[in-house]
Amino acid sequence: MTLHESVRFALEDVDDEAVDKTWGTLFANPSGLGRVKLGENDRLFVATFFHQLHCVRELSRAFHRPRSNLVSKEHQHHCLNYLRQTLLCDAADTLEEGDFMSRDFEVDRTGGTLVCWDWEKVYDVMGRTWRERQTNG
Repeated sequence: MTLHESVRFALEDVDDEAVDKTWGTLFANPSGLGRVKLGENDRLFVATFFHQLHCVRELSRAFHRPRSNLVSKEHQHHCLNYLRQTLLCDAADTLEEGDFMSRDFEVDRTGGTLVCWDWEKVYDVMGRTWRERQTNG
């Protein structure tokens, strides 16, 4: 995947419903937010990947409306700590060219290229499992 700046996830004042729909496409089961129920007692789990996406979304909402109560300070604190810890746990070691501190992201909109895991299987299993549990009660 080549990293690039995206207008789809901008912090600008845009239609909240459209923004929510766009973010929802990143979850295997938008109504379940990446959660899945497993076992005979329907224990609830969330894949770390989806928890990370949730935190990025919540921080984006906090940046978009900093003075609203949309995302509590405690939730922001949790998300920053959670992202820091999970990034350190599974740190990408790809070398990126240039100085990101001096880069003009409005002009230079593409970055390095990463080799990523294929998440299609995860999306498939998580979405199918969530739908089955919702249908079966």
